Amino acid sequence: EINDYAIIPDTIFMAEQPKICLMDSLDYEIPPDFKRLFDTALYSINNDLLRDVINTYAKLDVQYEQLKIIKPQFEIPLPPLQLAVFQPIFSDLAAPPLELFDLDEAFSSEKAQITQLTNKCLSPALENYRKEGVDEKELGYFVQECGRILKVCQDDQRMSAKEILNVISVKIAHYKKLDKE
Repeated sequence: EINDYAIIPDTIFMAEQPKICLMDSLDYEIPPDFKRLFDTALYSINNDLLRDVINTYAKLDVQYEQLKIIKPQFEIPLPPLQLAVFQPIFSDLAAPPLELFDLDEAFSSEKAQITQLTNKCLSPALENYRKEGVDEKELGYFVQECGRILKVCQDDQRMSAKEILNVISVKIAHYKKLDKE
């Protein structure tokens, strides 16, 4: 089974880029040789005092014996590790499912949305008009959707078709007043 190529970060390159805490760096400059920041004498093995320790055994009349190596016995609850053949795959989160979004509504203009709504509602309305007459519910749905597209009311606000037509007609009348002046 072959996996697709996955982009993984270059951890070796990132490890060679030392970074310090921003709060500590406000009053401190990084030297050009960053290795001077490390104190290697803090955790080091030093045998300088070994002679003095052995001489102390003689002064205290205690026999000096070398330490023996004791083989440790570890409990191994897991099977032995095997080397990995492939590099680990660090996959990102999957992209959001686009079928849950109405892309036409998100990216099309108001004029295109109203045209689509008219085409959607017009053909069934014409068929019903010939048989039964005007359906008030379908007409109300059409006006409410046009009001939502034109942003006459907010998404959480529910207005009736008459209220939406009233708001639109007031805006048109106000626009015509400005045109005459």
